[in-house]
Amino acid sequence: MRKNIFLLVGFLIIFFFSLPILSERWERESQSRVVELVVDWNDLEWVGKTEGVDPLLLAEELKKEGFNSLGISELTWRQLVSQGRAVPVAPSPFSSPILRYFQISDPLLREAVKTHLLLLGKEVEEKGEILGVNILYEEEDKIGVGWDYRILQALQEQGFRLILRPYNRYNIPPSVLESLLEEKAWEMTEGIIFSGDSVLGAPRTDSLRFLSSFLEEKGLFWGYLEFVGQKGETTLASLTPHFTLRAHSIPPEELKGYTPGEARDRFLRAVKERSVPILYLRLFTDPPAFESWEKNLSYLLSVKKELVDNGYTPGEVSVPSTSFSPPLYSLLFFSLALSFFVFYLWGSFFRPSFWIIPLCFIPLAGLIFYNPLWGMRVLGLLAGIVYPTSGVIILIDAISSGKGKLQSLGWAFMTLFSGALTVSMGLYHWLFLLRIYQYWGVKVSLIAPPLLVLFYLFKKSYWGVSIQQVLLEDLKRFELLIVAFLGIAALLYLTRSGNFPLLPAGGLETRIRSLLERLLFMRPRTKEFLIGYPALWLLFYWDKDKVRPAYSLILWLGVSVGFATFFNSFCHIHTPFLYILLRFLNALVLSLPVAVIYIVVIKLALFLWQRIGRWGERGHSAEN
Repeated sequence: MRKNIFLLVGFLIIFFFSLPILSERWERESQSRVVELVVDWNDLEWVGKTEGVDPLLLAEELKKEGFNSLGISELTWRQLVSQGRAVPVAPSPFSSPILRYFQISDPLLREAVKTHLLLLGKEVEEKGEILGVNILYEEEDKIGVGWDYRILQALQEQGFRLILRPYNRYNIPPSVLESLLEEKAWEMTEGIIFSGDSVLGAPRTDSLRFLSSFLEEKGLFWGYLEFVGQKGETTLASLTPHFTLRAHSIPPEELKGYTPGEARDRFLRAVKERSVPILYLRLFTDPPAFESWEKNLSYLLSVKKELVDNGYTPGEVSVPSTSFSPPLYSLLFFSLALSFFVFYLWGSFFRPSFWIIPLCFIPLAGLIFYNPLWGMRVLGLLAGIVYPTSGVIILIDAISSGKGKLQSLGWAFMTLFSGALTVSMGLYHWLFLLRIYQYWGVKVSLIAPPLLVLFYLFKKSYWGVSIQQVLLEDLKRFELLIVAFLGIAALLYLTRSGNFPLLPAGGLETRIRSLLERLLFMRPRTKEFLIGYPALWLLFYWDKDKVRPAYSLILWLGVSVGFATFFNSFCHIHTPFLYILLRFLNALVLSLPVAVIYIVVIKLALFLWQRIGRWGERGHSAEN
């Protein structure tokens, strides 16, 4: 009982100091509903030429439908050749052996390409309409060769908001970068989303620093593309966080595996679940998805309609971003409350000692004073271990004693919400929201609680047997197969967490997820409603002594997985807080019928086993 008082005091501290931050977060999230839709011009140009229609007419049709932003990629040499705008010609006997020669009839384009290549340090030879260039074959689609000013001018006159997509040439010094940024195209843009595998100026820090100053001076945003991993993006984001906005796109190669409906749902998910303010929309240019311009236009309109139906407003994003952070005193009180829960967890494994509280609080408070961002990360890491583990231990103690099961359920979820508020309010900092900084220790928070729960079950002597007895004596052969299966499942559980799972969701799972999103608005997490909470209800349903240790252990590990997943949902600072709560409630409610199904299936399996399991045994017949 004495330890529960520490839990209650810790929860009250967290709840009290979370309220002001929660109010600010709620207001900010309710106002951040503008999403900019940027359509790729290259795709629009390709569709126009495929159908024999002027792309500028297609752009005008887009404008009438409310799509006001276009992404304009820098020209590449391969693009010029494929479009017939740079035609290879045979070199003369007196030509340079290191140059390749092309005819470019358009004088404006020829001058733009020549100037740009000279700035990049490339050798260029001009003879009338012929340009000799020393571009390597492997560079043809990896470096930019300038801008198509006729297109830029025409689109600007149509009233489009132009978003430039420059390529980077590796190791550009600041002096060269300065010359590139003086090109006329940069006076016509209102934002940047970089093309290729790196941002302009990478990997040189001095060049990235110059670029960040340029962005601030011009008031230009740049799109930090999700899941792409462009070299230099983290450095540039750290140098110019006020002008960094997250963007989401589906690369062309990946888009080939999508239907328009699946792509639309992915974009909506990016906005709802991660508050992405910029959607960069590529068109379907390959069969079977590509059929006509009308189909692509219908797809774009469906994305826009889905956003509007969910309360978002297509429009223009603005910079600079406003900075905000949790008050320092709130972080200190969150640390004090965490120390109380650490005291409880320590007392569950060892003899309770009050010196644990200052031993935890003082170093953490000192780190928060010294470097608040690092302090927040360590606070979140410790919270991810302490709160889910403590919540499961509370339930273990109650079921082990057979007393106060419902009361323990309240204490357990109070502990979980203490951790949820600690991380979702204690890390509510604008740099975490932009994902320039991220929650530190996702894998640790998924691994540590199940392991600590496993150790506590045997330390508690929950079944009255040791680890050796369970693994070496009590475990039957078919249970060894179950343990092996669970080991593989645990490995997949870790690899399936995060944005790049080793084994991605299959077609059926993807369809089920989409259905749940449609029905419940926010899809509940699979590990919660199919594993964690149903395992808890099964433990409540069956008497402890009637379940073999191996099966009981599996259920408790399932509970710890569910609790860790619950906590992990609140680590997503970019997800609106209300949506996270809705996701949890959906998982909790949905877990009840799932648990009923599990109970029916298990009882049916036991019934069948009792009826047919002894068939063939000597002295036993079917009539018995």
